[in-house]
Amino acid sequence: MLEKWQRRLALINIAVFLTILAIFCAAVYCFGSSAFEAQLQDKLRSIADSAISSIDFDDYGQPHNGKPDLIVSVLPNEASPALNSMRIQWFTTLGQLDIEKGLLKLNVPFKPQETFQQQLNPPALVFTKPAIANGKLLGYVRVGHPLAEIQKQRGLLLQCLILGALVAVTASGVGMFLLVRQSLKPVEESIEHLQQFCADAAHELLTPITAIRTNSNVALRHPAGMREGDKEKFEAIASGALQIEKLTEDLLKLAKAEQLIEKKIDPRLTSLDLAQHVEDVLVKIAPGAEKKNLTLKNNTQKHLHVLMDGDDLDCVLKNLLDNAIKYTPDDGTISISAFPAHGGIRITVIDSGIGIEKDDLPKVFERFWRADQARSYHSGGNGLGLPIVKAIIDKYDGTITVASDPGKQTEFKIDLKGEKTSNGRGS
Repeated sequence: MLEKWQRRLALINIAVFLTILAIFCAAVYCFGSSAFEAQLQDKLRSIADSAISSIDFDDYGQPHNGKPDLIVSVLPNEASPALNSMRIQWFTTLGQLDIEKGLLKLNVPFKPQETFQQQLNPPALVFTKPAIANGKLLGYVRVGHPLAEIQKQRGLLLQCLILGALVAVTASGVGMFLLVRQSLKPVEESIEHLQQFCADAAHELLTPITAIRTNSNVALRHPAGMREGDKEKFEAIASGALQIEKLTEDLLKLAKAEQLIEKKIDPRLTSLDLAQHVEDVLVKIAPGAEKKNLTLKNNTQKHLHVLMDGDDLDCVLKNLLDNAIKYTPDDGTISISAFPAHGGIRITVIDSGIGIEKDDLPKVFERFWRADQARSYHSGGNGLGLPIVKAIIDKYDGTITVASDPGKQTEFKIDLKGEKTSNGRGS
């Protein structure tokens, strides 16, 4: 049980760390992408300004030809590879393309104002700026720059973030697991001491309780000279002692089963004939079923063998069937089945009883929990039967589940390890 909590706490911590890390990485990626784009925008503005400043003016402030030399001049490819990978265009005041330079193809519509535009195919960022001198519009410079460089930088940033996140998650996962494990050590020791105390206390209580019950029964068998009021008191003492003895025995079983689970002690494994054990338990619980005129159906397949301790198997079967008898009205039906399933053996117990509400299903394996307190009290229940069954099944690495249709039926399913028999049947 504690190991499950260790894993759960470690996973919760890792999940929280992952969420924070994911938000951080997303923020870094968005910030980095924005920074890359801002740098490119500054670069385009700088080129546009350079093109405008390359327009020649005479001594009177009039342009010679009204065109930027940066675009008009013919430069060899090796002289300006950066400009050749781009596209620089000059538009007249009427918005007509006049001259251009560069290998990048631009297909976005021209806009006669200072603006940035995104081009999808090929991916590019386009910047347009009016050329104004002495308050007079001379034309427009448009610069296009491919986005391959930004995309490459974004991809590299994303790879670094993913790699860093994986390393951080791995390191933090190991660290969190070790930290949680170390933090829960005092809790584990306390649980072990408590379980040992419960087992010791239950064992020591059995002797005086048995003595009380035995002496009460002896007195009841020899009522000579006993007043009528004394007889009723001895009957109450005997009944109470019997209930306490049953509760103490159940607590002892539960404590021993949980100790084996927590200490990872392998239980005794014996190949048991399941059908024979089912028949033996049905004989024991038959009187209780007959009192309520219940029909018991046994659909257990033959030649099925489970690997368990015999007392544990009988305890599981008896508790499940006793529970079904308690909560099945008169003239109802209880059936038990066993068959190979999923590489092991499945045992099902179905009753036509009062059922369990959906909200109560997760609570049925909690100790001392009872859906119907009054009915459980009068039927002798103490709320430990199903927790004992769950602890025993967990001890053998099995699983138990419950499903119910309130007012109609309840079904318990148990999956256990099985053993193949000589005739090839079984799990």
